[in-house]
Amino acid sequence: MINKQKRVAIRYTLAEYLFVQQYAEERGISISEYIRSRSLDGRPSVKRTPEQIATYTELVALSNKLNQAGEMFEYDRIDVILDRLDEVINKF
Repeated sequence: MINKQKRVAIRYTLAEYLFVQQYAEERGISISEYIRSRSLDGRPSVKRTPEQIATYTELVALSNKLNQAGEMFEYDRIDVILDRLDEVINKF
């Protein structure tokens, strides 16, 4: 473990502090760890819940379907596009 020797003071409004605190808690890390990682590489470690992973998977599937609809549009198949969009909307 590396001994951290330098300290940086940051002043936040209450709203800003609560915002930072919430993000750190969501990621399961301390506020110091969150600020340090954001300031050094912009990517703090994230612990995602199963619900977040499932939502992400659904969004990726929806994105793929929208891309397919866009490809159909290039072939002037508007009736097929509208049917597919109705399916996607109903599932969403």
